[in-house]
Amino acid sequence: MTPPELARRLEAGRIDPLYVLTGEESWLVDEAVAAFRRHVVPPGDVLNTHLYTGGDITAPSVVAMAETLPAFAPRRLIVVRDADRLGSSDALVAYCTLPAPTTVLVFVMTKPDRRKTVVQALLRHAVVVACEALSNRALREWLIRQAAARGVTLTDEALAYLQERSGGSLRALSHDLEKVALSRGATPGPLGMEHLDTISPRGVAASVFEWAHLVAMGRTAPALDTLARLLRDEAPLLLLSILIGQWRKMIRCVALADERLPANRMAQALEVPPFAVDRLIEASKHREPLELVAGLTWCLETDAALKGGALTGALALERLVIALCRQGDRPKAPGAVTPPSGRTVTGAWWPGLLLRRGRRQAVGVTGQAGNQP
Repeated sequence: MTPPELARRLEAGRIDPLYVLTGEESWLVDEAVAAFRRHVVPPGDVLNTHLYTGGDITAPSVVAMAETLPAFAPRRLIVVRDADRLGSSDALVAYCTLPAPTTVLVFVMTKPDRRKTVVQALLRHAVVVACEALSNRALREWLIRQAAARGVTLTDEALAYLQERSGGSLRALSHDLEKVALSRGATPGPLGMEHLDTISPRGVAASVFEWAHLVAMGRTAPALDTLARLLRDEAPLLLLSILIGQWRKMIRCVALADERLPANRMAQALEVPPFAVDRLIEASKHREPLELVAGLTWCLETDAALKGGALTGALALERLVIALCRQGDRPKAPGAVTPPSGRTVTGAWWPGLLLRRGRRQAVGVTGQAGNQP
């Protein structure tokens, strides 16, 4: 079950006695817990609302409380966060098979250990709500709904920027939306990139996607100049994530162009606004398919180098931009489609990643199969 489905069931009065919330998206977990508090117990009912963490209470104590009748109310709500930390308990395993009808018991487990008997019992008898990270398309739809709930409409460019900036985190997106909504004032119509000053300095947000297009087109000098300005205000990992997204979309764009899809269907398949399709087609024409795969490899190597501390953010991005631009700007000899490997251009940014068959292998074009979008 998804969190929206849970909210609809609770609102309709379809309330079960036992739930497990799984997944790493903490914002969805918090929203689900808030829905339980709205629909299971009366507002402000502190006598029948119990919030614990797995390190603060034992499983037998949870069972004893769950079997206690509510005080002057039809139901009692018990929420146990970090329930992964609860020890094994025969009492809890037995409770799962016959939960008290007057208690709603909710366990929050980020990654349930299915080897444990108690976890197996919970997953077998409880209603499981998956609070997982959203796909790009679902994230965009969520963002549109949340903006509308705050009285805000966003342009396609602003939506794309907020998605990239958040790194997929609903909490970060929600925080940014709150700031945008509070600062909009009496601005009529959709809010565009120029209205995102509250989360990014004026002009910076609008430059990010233009910078990615400059790199894709192989324009070294303006790409490096723009990068220097962007690095004053934006995190290197955010800029790198936008480049990775650009290269993934260019690879998919080539494949879709071979299928001769119309622009509107290509936009839908690429999960980009229609205006962006022509720019992707223009940029991808500058490179052979294998060169695009090599470019994506370099982006992923840079991501590993940044997260592993092998390079500073500015240096890593500068080297990456130079390598990508030179690749796109290089004259194409007839029939020459094999690009150099990532390491011959960029150097050993990362000491190799453990790949299949237990061998260490440089991640160039030959090692890209496991990383393709």
